[in-house]
Amino acid sequence: MRAAALAFVAVICIAIPATRAGGSPGRTPSLTFKVVTMSGKRQVLSRHAIDLYTFSLSPDNKEFAYIAQPREGEANEVVRVADVRSPRERLLADNAAFLGVSWAPNGQQLALAGYGPNHGLWLVNPDGSGLRKVREWPGPLAWSSDSKFLAGGCPISVLSLETGEERVLAEGFDPRWSPDGTRIAFVHALYCVDTDVIEVFSLRTGELRDLTRGSFPVWSPGGRRIAFVRFFRDAYHPELWVISARGGRPRRLVGFAASRFEPPFVWSPNGKQIALGGRLLLVVNPNSHRVRVLARETGEVVPLAWSRDGRRVLYMTLFR
Repeated sequence: MRAAALAFVAVICIAIPATRAGGSPGRTPSLTFKVVTMSGKRQVLSRHAIDLYTFSLSPDNKEFAYIAQPREGEANEVVRVADVRSPRERLLADNAAFLGVSWAPNGQQLALAGYGPNHGLWLVNPDGSGLRKVREWPGPLAWSSDSKFLAGGCPISVLSLETGEERVLAEGFDPRWSPDGTRIAFVHALYCVDTDVIEVFSLRTGELRDLTRGSFPVWSPGGRRIAFVRFFRDAYHPELWVISARGGRPRRLVGFAASRFEPPFVWSPNGKQIALGGRLLLVVNPNSHRVRVLARETGEVVPLAWSRDGRRVLYMTLFR
């Protein structure tokens, strides 16, 4: 995986005293959840002392499942759930070593990627009950919108949770489902090495099509366009581009020099705006290419989700 993809989750604590449920007194918060309106009005929702590794937001945007670097006395990378609007946290799973977590769109379960002796796909209920290993699985974890299928990478495979049937599609990683669940965009790979080519596989027809050069494909809500990243000069200089899901000529939306943004980025519900973070919280219109600053923060900015009416953006700030 490119260094730019990992940069936004490498964090350290800052010097603000904190005591939280499930945590240790005296730890300092390194992650802050905030919400901002389109007029730039910000509100702090909660702070957490998290040395973040990877995460997944719940479908209702109320909770935040994450894997952190091991705390003192912990041998494994356990999974916890933080409350977005309060400092409360709870332990979700601690009897295995995990590298990935992904919340099902229906909110009823989470998928976990285990490693080492616990390698494979695990499922767990949001309250921490029912932790079970399903099978060996390549990872990472991408849910279909109906929560009936999981896609994994290297190679790209699709697993039916109802029948247990697995279908291998192509060589690649970072699978992303189209909103209607009929196509999967991913980054082509040979021997699990990124080739910087985005491909789209049709589950209906079996057609595999090269789309464009790039990484981090993200479908628009209507499935008509795909936003993605191209790297200018090297992996530390990403630029945001967009292309029709049917192919054609891609368009650059945000250059690195103007924004210093980093993945991830999030489409608005109506597909008319994209929120992206990095040094600033930005909003770009993919039609007009207009970019505006929504929030200036200290630390790394990571957009998480839009409100349903598209008037607010939930995001977090991380401190290195």
